[in-house]
Parts: sequence; structure tokens; C-alpha cells
Amino acid sequence: MKKVSLDYKKCARCGLCANICPGVFGWSSKTSEPTLKKSGKKDKEVATAETDDSCIEEAARFCPTGAIIIAGSKGKK
Repeated sequence: MKKVSLDYKKCARCGLCANICPGVFGWSSKTSEPTLKKSGKKDKEVATAETDDSCIEEAARFCPTGAIIIAGSKGKK
């Protein structure tokens, strides 16, 4: 399992993550922002979950703002 976090402060709300990896990310029509499915703990700034989906790395790589962080990976700066 990989631990993935979605940083809402960095998120551009483009929905690219939900298109690339719909098993992990969803879209909230209520708040107009992506959601991290099966997230354990979520606060106003970060949601965190664990997943085995291989598409999560692609979603992190293509995130325009680097808002997706995979534990143990370096991610965008």
C-alpha cells in the first residue's frame, strides 16, 4: 500500500487527478474540488489515504501544482 495525500492549499481544482485515477480520486459537485476516496483523516488542508492503484503515480506526475504527494517520493517542488 502507498500512502497518498492531497494538499488542498496547492490544488488548482482542475480535476486532472480524477480523470487519470478515478479509483482513487473523485469530484465533489458540492464543493467543486477533487476528493480523495477512502481517505482516512481529512482536514481543511490535506486528505490522506492508502491505495494500491498504480495510476496514483501518474496522477501525481501530471498534477500541475504538485498537490498530490506519495509517501516516500520526492514529488514536484
